[in-house]
Amino acid sequence: MAHDPRPHCPFHLREAHLPPALRKPRKPAPPLPPPARSARLLVRLAAEDTALFRFLLEGYDNTAYFTVLEPRTALLKLVFSPHREEALRRALAEMAESLDFSVEPWPLDRARTSSSIRESSCPRITTSS
Repeated sequence: MAHDPRPHCPFHLREAHLPPALRKPRKPAPPLPPPARSARLLVRLAAEDTALFRFLLEGYDNTAYFTVLEPRTALLKLVFSPHREEALRRALAEMAESLDFSVEPWPLDRARTSSSIRESSCPRITTSS
């Protein structure tokens, strides 16, 4: 019978000396409950910047998608999971450094008072002509 030099050593300490590739993977966090509905925002930008906005948004790992509501004025409906709101706000703030646009709350939200969308944390950038 082989003698274990550390018989009472907890499992996580026995693996501490192993390289990450040989350690057991961590248990994933439990999934969040599905939201009742998607959250939405309105984005206004110059019509010629719509493709660039899509390109930049796609770079943020499917944080949100958008639909063009009014092509001439480039009014976009941004749809995203309420669970990903913080990541989307960070993405929009970073995108605002490269592109002029404004973000507005979705006007058709009836439960706006208890909504998790905070207008104050939204970047307010207007197109200067």
